Amino acid sequence: IKDEENIKKIEDEAKKIIESYVDKAILVTQNEKTDIFGFGTLIHKNYPKKWINLKETWDDNGFINLSFEKNINLKINGTGSLKQTLKEMQ
Repeated sequence: IKDEENIKKIEDEAKKIIESYVDKAILVTQNEKTDIFGFGTLIHKNYPKKWINLKETWDDNGFINLSFEKNINLKINGTGSLKQTLKEMQ
């Protein structure tokens, strides 16, 4: 596990897993028409003029058709260590 190449492989695989969970969470909330992440609030805050046109249809149409760009950053800083082997711990 301490090999840099192996750590990079683990990071890449973990990113894929996290991204799939994020995708599923967004899809579920869009299907349920429930903006639990507050995207509408962020749009309202950062783009108030655009929000005027979006707010009327946000719950019924805007949120469910919203597309997302994900940027997942993950870095394994250390692998840790055990002072005893698993066999010694038994």
